[in-house]
Amino acid sequence: MDPMNEHMPDRAGTADSRETSGAATLRAPHTDDSRILARLLKMADGYRAAGSLRQAETMYLDLIRTHPDTPQAQQARDRLLEACEDYERQGKLHHARWLYEQLL
Repeated sequence: MDPMNEHMPDRAGTADSRETSGAATLRAPHTDDSRILARLLKMADGYRAAGSLRQAETMYLDLIRTHPDTPQAQQARDRLLEACEDYERQGKLHHARWLYEQLL
């Protein structure tokens, strides 16, 4: 089991029913969905700013996994890539590698 998500419920099978193709293009989420996703991203950013990096990472990864074709997921991916670079600079290579692998 993934140590970052051992407390998170399994999200398998929760694909958005509005997706109609496997294309790699970003879809425009429903307005309410977009607002909720933006708030979740902001909450994850708050955890990151407060130094709760693991909680932020968990939220970013959840956004990416459950809403992969949204602008918010792309922003979460960008933030995690920045975090990986920070971990590398700090010599935390094992965690940086684990996080990179989660993004593949």
